[in-house]
Amino acid sequence: MIRRLAMGALLAAIAAAAWFRVDQAVRVVPNFAAETLCLETFVSGRDPALAFAQIPAKTPVMKHLSGVMKWSVDREKREADVTLAGLLRARAMHVRGYGCILDHGAPMPAPVALPSTATIRDEQAVVTPPPGSPLSLALDHVFAPFEDGRPRGTQAVVVMKDGRIVAERYAEDVTWRTPVSGISMTKSLTAALAGVLVQEGALDLKASGQIAAWSRPGDPRRSITVENLLRMESGLDFDETNSGFDANTHMLYLEDDMVAHALRANRIAAPGERWAYSSSGIMVVDGLLREKIGGPTELTRFAREKLFGPIGMTSMVLGFDAKGAFVGSTYSAATARDWARFGELFRNDGVVNGQRLLPQGWSDFVASPTRAAGVGYGAGFWTNRGDSFGAKARVRMGFTPDSYFASGSMGQRVIIAPSHGIVIARLGRTADWPDFDIGGAARLLREVVAALSDVGSTRPGKEQ
Repeated sequence: MIRRLAMGALLAAIAAAAWFRVDQAVRVVPNFAAETLCLETFVSGRDPALAFAQIPAKTPVMKHLSGVMKWSVDREKREADVTLAGLLRARAMHVRGYGCILDHGAPMPAPVALPSTATIRDEQAVVTPPPGSPLSLALDHVFAPFEDGRPRGTQAVVVMKDGRIVAERYAEDVTWRTPVSGISMTKSLTAALAGVLVQEGALDLKASGQIAAWSRPGDPRRSITVENLLRMESGLDFDETNSGFDANTHMLYLEDDMVAHALRANRIAAPGERWAYSSSGIMVVDGLLREKIGGPTELTRFAREKLFGPIGMTSMVLGFDAKGAFVGSTYSAATARDWARFGELFRNDGVVNGQRLLPQGWSDFVASPTRAAGVGYGAGFWTNRGDSFGAKARVRMGFTPDSYFASGSMGQRVIIAPSHGIVIARLGRTADWPDFDIGGAARLLREVVAALSDVGSTRPGKEQ
């Protein structure tokens, strides 16, 4: 009898745990949709109906539930509301200084006044390559539908050669003024901000014990370094699957304190032995940034003064969680031109107008392959350097062997090809899971390199 009771209790515990994970996964769905609608409406200034059709209604797994979702946007209250099957409700509010925050029942943070420099002052006319030219045809291809007729979802492309915009194009619902979400390209921003701190002597990439929550003697996580976290080789148990069941997804859509959630992860391998893509590891670095710099007001001011301002990225908007930590894994938005300027900073190894913003060699550091990453990953950037199967596959597609890129879900990419002096920002909503048209990105770079190898084709196109 005791054995049967024990077995029954065990089965009940397993069932409860399984249901808890299913419940969490289901709750992610409306929260993801509400967050998306809030960001697209109040940060990017786009039509929420179009945003819903392009993102929640096209995202794997979630798209099958989009038909039982109802949503609304209140522009006066600056919030987005989503219900799933009339049972689960999620609300995201746009809070000044923080961006969009999901309402999980806790008090919302008070709005903060940020420095007034976050305006879009870029008045350069749109640079259009001559119709029929190789550069124009390259843009035609990246905006064209897939062969089976599905929309490719490209929203904006900016091509820079030796620091100068030589071509750009925008979809009907996006202009050069539109801040477009970088999604996981934000991880590359975290790598850049970490680089600024390293340049100032305020951060050590390789020192252990820098994470206060893990610094106690005997904590197996104490040896994890900032470099391990940027390279996603920390050995912590937070693999990212975007399935709704993984800890990373729960962190982004079900937690108010994302850093605290990430810090609870257990170590399952020694640092450097195992690679796993993870937003949680980046959030640990962002928690360190908050300790050293401050919350939304202080970090935004720091980023503008030390990074964005000198580059000329006047449109960049950073997103924070309810506890004031920069969500440097996922939440940022900027115009396509400013995303390209971000890539240009790395092409020049962190120097702008003779001013060094990042440590010497930082570009090679972020582009250097992580040993355990067979997919070709550096430190906050994907890389095509080295002999990983991922890098080799992308080079066969058309990426240059020295290139590396920031990358975000649905095909957000900033590609840096130093040997050719080329930077390309490609932004869009491509529902081509799981690679989000990486082949199209490779073709774009290949055709741009070919077009600009002709001296005549490097002349700017027509300004409109």
